[in-house]
Amino acid sequence: QTSCELCGSGKNTTEMGSIEGSVCLKICDAGSFSATGLEPCDQCGVGTFQEQNGQKSCIPCADGKSTEGEGTPLEQSCKSICGDNRTSTEEGCDDGNLEDGDGCDSKCQREAGFQCSHQVGARSSCSKVVCGDGKVELDELCDDENEQNGDGCSSDCAVEDGFICKARGPGFKSTCKAVECGDGVKEKSGGKSEGCDDGNKVDGDGCSSECNIEEDWECIEGSIRSQAFGFGEGFFSREKDRCVSKALCGDGRTSGAEKCDDSNTESGDGCSATCEIEEGYTCSGTVCSKEAKKGGFFSNIFGGGNKNKDL
Repeated sequence: QTSCELCGSGKNTTEMGSIEGSVCLKICDAGSFSATGLEPCDQCGVGTFQEQNGQKSCIPCADGKSTEGEGTPLEQSCKSICGDNRTSTEEGCDDGNLEDGDGCDSKCQREAGFQCSHQVGARSSCSKVVCGDGKVELDELCDDENEQNGDGCSSDCAVEDGFICKARGPGFKSTCKAVECGDGVKEKSGGKSEGCDDGNKVDGDGCSSECNIEEDWECIEGSIRSQAFGFGEGFFSREKDRCVSKALCGDGRTSGAEKCDDSNTESGDGCSATCEIEEGYTCSGTVCSKEAKKGGFFSNIFGGGNKNKDL
């Protein structure tokens, strides 16, 4: 023979050099496969599809999705199926059933008070979140291993106003501390917020005794700033704030660290070029005057040193 005969439509051989028509086998249809791509063929399993004929494998559905049954020929048949033990990216959980009250509800969403594993394509495992077990989990904003109020973390594991609670991360115990002015830690919690904290309760240094930034001062927050885990509004900076005066010497306003301000930056007129009161002067507002000299021996005899008398 000078040529080979073709197998019939929809058939093929498993190897070259075939000499009998009986080795012409049917090509596997879309939605099925075999080791050779020819019959006998197996249907694609649940959660897989195959759009081409004569294939040796099937393609898994993406994103944890599945199919209604076996032998799926189209990718668009892949969808999220609640209760199929396969958690998809569109599901909050999937524990293999459609029951409520077990952590994963009938619509495959996590129920309040539960935590569920979420691994795409795998079955979810759910357990009840226990407040007071020392593990910050999901809906908890803190967990300090007790159910007491007044220590920063409440009996229902919420951060109490005026406290900062932090943890190393999910599953770790919280530590809580009260917002305290003067401890060198700038803090904010709920309605209690410090504008600054320079490590003391002294007025006149830029950060007041109530931890507010004073007029004509600016305070630079410590460089190390941490966010309290699980509590978006809370933060603390572990370096003391540094406050500097914004006052401008010579502007006629005594403010910030200035001791005086006589509207100029000249020395020798009672208020120095750096707005310090010079020796022998007293200053009030923008006006400086020489201190009155005490009278000597003769002035005391004749009525004091504040009167000019000819002796």
